[in-house]
Amino acid sequence: MGSALLSLVGALAVIGAILVLAYYATRLLALRVPKGFAMARGERHMQVLEQMPVARDQKLMVVQVGQRFFLLGATANNIQTLAELTPEEGQQWHQGPEEGAPPSFREALLSQLKKQGKKERG
Repeated sequence: MGSALLSLVGALAVIGAILVLAYYATRLLALRVPKGFAMARGERHMQVLEQMPVARDQKLMVVQVGQRFFLLGATANNIQTLAELTPEEGQQWHQGPEEGAPPSFREALLSQLKKQGKKERG
């Protein structure tokens, strides 16, 4: 009985030591790479310019990837490209107030839906 108890205590001590080492190892890693690998290298090629919730767990987003702009639909389980915006349309989101107000999300969405309808008809 005594050796079984001693064996159990030893196993628990080993498991505890492993958990403590894992905790400190992740903290050390987090200090070296504070915001992820891409952010640590200074690379940032993707940016969400605007997003609008449309229903529970659903939203529309305008995203810039490099020099390209996309209108995306996102749900809890899926992200789908709804349209690729022209560079002129995408740049409207970068304009400051002194250059003119950017279009409302509604206006930009209606514009894309009209274009999509024309493409499907013609």
